[in-house]
Amino acid sequence: MREEFDDLREKVHTSRGGFVHGGGTPLRFEQVPEAERDAHLERMWDEGNLRLWDERFADTDINPVAAAYVSEVVRPKIRARINDPVLAEKPVPREFYFGSRRVPLANGFYDAFNRQDMRRVDLRETPWSRSTPPVSMQAWARSIGSTLGAAAAWRYGSSGRARCARPKGCRCMDSPTCS
Repeated sequence: MREEFDDLREKVHTSRGGFVHGGGTPLRFEQVPEAERDAHLERMWDEGNLRLWDERFADTDINPVAAAYVSEVVRPKIRARINDPVLAEKPVPREFYFGSRRVPLANGFYDAFNRQDMRRVDLRETPWSRSTPPVSMQAWARSIGSTLGAAAAWRYGSSGRARCARPKGCRCMDSPTCS
């Protein structure tokens, strides 16, 4: 791992969102032959991580045809993961393209809709009027804690020392010699 660190760091700095999936630079929508587009997206969906968002097509964010195509491929896959057909429509992107908002591709996200010990609420149908502690406060605290924890881990690194505050491109990564 140490031998590959510089190469990995360069990939992280030049990749979209800092995610490195190893697929290389994605092709534009028109560059992928029509007969291969579904298989291309299927491979990424099967991985169950953010690669589908990160590497679907290079121009998905600016090409509405590509964005609509990806959304059409993903919608039935989301519906298939949720047992209740009415509930299965809730997380399916309709007013926006898949990937243009937060992408819920974490392992187990869609499976959580099938759990009997969870209550699903559509805030468009039942607006949030007040919270009832402690449950909602615990959920809020967990989400804030995970965000702040990730930020702290980035800021201080594994050594506990603050990372270099120099602009992007600094190669010190917690080096004691960095000024």
